[in-house]
Amino acid sequence: MRCCDGLPSHWSLRRWPPSQLTTENAIGEGPEREVLFVLLQRFFNQEASWFQRGEGNFLMLCPLFSISAAMPIPVQRLTDFKRLGAVCGLLMIFGWSPAPISPAIFQYIIHGGNLHSLHPTFVGEWFPELRSLILDFLPRFETHFATPLHSEVATLTAHLALAVTMLFKPTLGPTTFDHREIQSFITGFQLQCRNGFNLPYANLDALRAHTLDVTLTFTILVERFLHGAGIPCPLQFEPSRGAFHEIIDLSLINAPNFRARMFAWGSPFLDNSGNKIKVGPIDARDTTYATADSRELNAANGTVLFRTCFRTARYPVQYVLSLAQAQYSPQSEPANFQEAFDYWFLRQCLLGIGRYSIM
Repeated sequence: MRCCDGLPSHWSLRRWPPSQLTTENAIGEGPEREVLFVLLQRFFNQEASWFQRGEGNFLMLCPLFSISAAMPIPVQRLTDFKRLGAVCGLLMIFGWSPAPISPAIFQYIIHGGNLHSLHPTFVGEWFPELRSLILDFLPRFETHFATPLHSEVATLTAHLALAVTMLFKPTLGPTTFDHREIQSFITGFQLQCRNGFNLPYANLDALRAHTLDVTLTFTILVERFLHGAGIPCPLQFEPSRGAFHEIIDLSLINAPNFRARMFAWGSPFLDNSGNKIKVGPIDARDTTYATADSRELNAANGTVLFRTCFRTARYPVQYVLSLAQAQYSPQSEPANFQEAFDYWFLRQCLLGIGRYSIM
């Protein structure tokens, strides 16, 4: 199994005898996936020791020791939480979900413990009933204020704090993330290595380092593309016109909504149901990106993986980082990184139209 350089040597399988590491509950191909899911299942089999059920029946981390407990937390307990975090991190590197652990936990950790990362869209997708409850909770209190101004402000602050509690505890757990057991899980999840690798920020840090833009994200790149119009790099684009499906009306390409309609309506997502399309980067080495014999070629070409049945579009993160790292000139095509991204992504979307079935 491939491991990140620098992982502590005591993170081994020896604590669980080989005779107990069966593949009864493991799924997928290859020893990496088998081992990771078997290890995760070992924690799930002892659910009461590590988790408690939360909103949506997701699992939340549950420390056994009070944050104010006088007695020290056993080292083995902290080590095991690191192992649990490392297993979750490795699963994500390979593109596999550590479900049913609450997705809010990973969203919160990846965004540096920022509760605002649990924004209404995210909460609505994973915890729709909770989102409705919170949105219904705030207006009802605001309309019933009948107190002097200073008391009104204090009451509003108190109820906003209560709304935060309503969001935090059902999705993230019963304790704050500065608890030593939770911190151990975070340390394991980050997979910190001697070469500076840190899972939550590795690709994002590289993107920002190449572009010298500390606010840039992969989501922003796609949003800028969708809000744009016209043909980026028109000279380079011209020879490609004959490569696209005949159903595409390129005479409309300068329309403000062409890119969004092309991406979300014009196919490869054939139905116009209004369901969300998830777009994001994927490691080109991920076994779910492409077959072994085509993975290298697809990654080199920056091929976007459209999965119509799952309504997802995944692009190789290494290709985007190579675009970010390239040198550009205002007198050439592309003139800058965003234009290079737009040109590449536009071609990928156009090439996908008419070439994907609903399956």
